[in-house]
Amino acid sequence: AVDEVLDERDKIIFHLMLDAGLRASEVCNLKKKDIDLENRLIYIHNSKFSGYVIRDVIDVSKYQGDINWVKVKQSGIDYAIIRAGFRGYGKSGSLNTDANFVKNIESAVAAGMEVGVYIFSQAITQEEACEEAQYILDLIDDYTISLPVVIDFEYASSSEGLTGRLYNANLTKEKATMICKEFCKIVENAGYTAMVYANKDMLENGLNASEISDDYKIW
Repeated sequence: AVDEVLDERDKIIFHLMLDAGLRASEVCNLKKKDIDLENRLIYIHNSKFSGYVIRDVIDVSKYQGDINWVKVKQSGIDYAIIRAGFRGYGKSGSLNTDANFVKNIESAVAAGMEVGVYIFSQAITQEEACEEAQYILDLIDDYTISLPVVIDFEYASSSEGLTGRLYNANLTKEKATMICKEFCKIVENAGYTAMVYANKDMLENGLNASEISDDYKIW
């Protein structure tokens, strides 16, 4: 019934709002370069980034297998965020180095890429956030890191749904926020740019994102 009363342009706007969850103002501000038809993706950015240059950055871990970094560079991608380590999501929460970290970072740098790093966090206390930050700082000490050092703060998942020590800790937004800020504080005190990565649900329901963004970058 809606399609019968809308012209073609309005139909497109209406369906983008329904299917992609975009606001009308976001749809109207879309440019051709924001739409990737081949991969069925739409890129939108907060208005505070108006006028910024948008760069293509990839993030990788052992799950991408062996990467030909020369080909990556030749494809026009100049920046990469590489997983350096992770905390296990079991009860003990041991810290581990990504199996491909050294190979990835050395090959990426050799190919002329600019790199940053991240750790998949399962920290449930500020002390553990401090431990994760120091673990990453030790791993990157011998490398030139020009992009942020990132805490990837999200729940682990399995075939049965969300799981793991972070999920089971049922942290308040305030406590989770302080964990992320503690990590960032230590990283920046060491002279690097800190950043928090979290998915949309975590940013909206598990963290006080505005408090984090007052002091640190959010991915």
